[in-house]
Amino acid sequence: MKPKIIKKDKDNLTIQITIPISASMLSTEEAIQQAVKQAGLLATEEKKISGIDTSVKYVNRSNEVYYLKKAPTKSGKIQHCAIKNISKTNPADLATEIPLGFEFYESPRDAQVYFRKIPVYNISDAEVEIVDAAVKTNDSVEHYIIEKGANSITVFVSQIEKNSNDYHPFFEYRKKIWSFRRYDDVMKFEKEENTYYAERFCYHSALYGWKHMESSKDLRYLAEKYCYHIGKDSFYEL
Repeated sequence: MKPKIIKKDKDNLTIQITIPISASMLSTEEAIQQAVKQAGLLATEEKKISGIDTSVKYVNRSNEVYYLKKAPTKSGKIQHCAIKNISKTNPADLATEIPLGFEFYESPRDAQVYFRKIPVYNISDAEVEIVDAAVKTNDSVEHYIIEKGANSITVFVSQIEKNSNDYHPFFEYRKKIWSFRRYDDVMKFEKEENTYYAERFCYHSALYGWKHMESSKDLRYLAEKYCYHIGKDSFYEL
């Protein structure tokens, strides 16, 4: 028996699948797989007809929705990009799945979203956790983002602080400001083979940029030693 739609609303479809049990039919497992496949095709077709949005979306920290647009290149290939305004975009040009090996990327600085090829990381999640643990022990840092790069771990810090326990008559307005706050990259740990290089951002006009502080094969030692200074006056003396 074919799958049957028993309920549909703006965002979801409920599809009933009936599996006949018969010795002359396919195995139960094969029958289920076939029915599920038919249900998927039915759901896709029904969503196209009823106008249910099946496009890929990404919501950033500012609660802005980005869509994935696809467009042919001169060579005939399909390229993808993240867009926010779809008012002038043909719905058929919005992708319904993410191509293999690609991802949405949200910039820690301003929450701008891009679509990119997934980098080859030489940094492990365990290394990121070491830096994260060091930043968490710093009472001067309340809002931060740690970015895992191909060969580096960067600490971004927000300059806007808040105390969620304080009552304020313009709380909702303040929440909106917080959601759009910028984060500045203040410290990073570069990895080259088995050695880590601790660097902090220098704001002096003559030396503006990344300043090397120390290198070591022990990431935990560097993280605990230097993350302590983030948000403190001592940071500028490093």
